[in-house]
Amino acid sequence: MSNKKILIVSEDKTSVDLLLKMIKTCNHEAEPAYKGMEALEKIQKGNFNLLLLDIKLPDISGTDVVKNIRNFNKKIKIVLISGYPEFQNAVDTLDYEINEILLKPISQNELIRVCNQYLLDES
Repeated sequence: MSNKKILIVSEDKTSVDLLLKMIKTCNHEAEPAYKGMEALEKIQKGNFNLLLLDIKLPDISGTDVVKNIRNFNKKIKIVLISGYPEFQNAVDTLDYEINEILLKPISQNELIRVCNQYLLDES
């Protein structure tokens, strides 16, 4: 098992469970969070290397989570997840200090690529 940790944040338990299973094949450790505030608490307490963050959460928006995280953690890699293709174009024009945006559904190959790009190549 790798020493790299991933936090998966989405209110959709089915999607989180699927991503957790796929991440196991990458030999990385992952934890779930189902709300934005829960994610912020976990990131403050834990040592996560990558955040897979759904943009739509039940308590605060994913972009608000990013803004809060960047106040205390500039190092964590952040990949936003959205089911709305038009969101990708809107966020591309803003400076949210994110590394990438993935559109749902996320394939296993795409997730492996993200793990490799943001965790294995990390210095």
